[in-house]
Amino acid sequence: AVLYIALGRYVSFWKGFYESCEKYLGPCEKEYFIWTDNDVFDYSDAKNVHVTRAQKKGWPYDTLLRFEMFLQREKELKEFDYIYFFNANMEFVNPVDLAEITPREWHDGLVASSHPGRCGDILSGNPDVFVYERRPESTAYVPYGKGKHYVCGAFNGGVRWLRGQSERKIPNNWFIRNVMIPGCKVVSVFIPSKKYRNKVKNHFGSI
Repeated sequence: AVLYIALGRYVSFWKGFYESCEKYLGPCEKEYFIWTDNDVFDYSDAKNVHVTRAQKKGWPYDTLLRFEMFLQREKELKEFDYIYFFNANMEFVNPVDLAEITPREWHDGLVASSHPGRCGDILSGNPDVFVYERRPESTAYVPYGKGKHYVCGAFNGGVRWLRGQSERKIPNNWFIRNVMIPGCKVVSVFIPSKKYRNKVKNHFGSI
């Protein structure tokens, strides 16, 4: 399952993403779940495209509350072996084998991309230089001296099942519990979705 949000003008990226994903990502059957406020756009009537109407709420909520959108299709998503989210402005430019983005056993079922703008910090091996959320009152808090990864929010996903546990909802339920409920804390976090994603990646396992 490919999850994609195309609110407002971001729908202009959809055609390029869909065509490049169909061409370059494989070998696998792909079903696209797109959330948008647009009525007419390319491939909206394709058999493997499932459209959900969504309301544009503005930054940071369009990105921060994406998991609320995903849970609207929870029943269908349970049927897939792998679920991946791609940012609207992403596009495949070379062939990508599904095995390249499939989590291994030591990945705890999750996969994400290291932040391309933080390569120097990542290679330093010093987590104290990562721009984690450092305020203890935030549910995205990562203390100094902790953490191994710094990822961007543009690509992430994984397997539906996690080490034989109940059906995989760790990112979804964790975000619902720690982002949606304490709403007063949301606006206080700079680049909130990225902060929470790094909390998840460092809490639930390696990448």
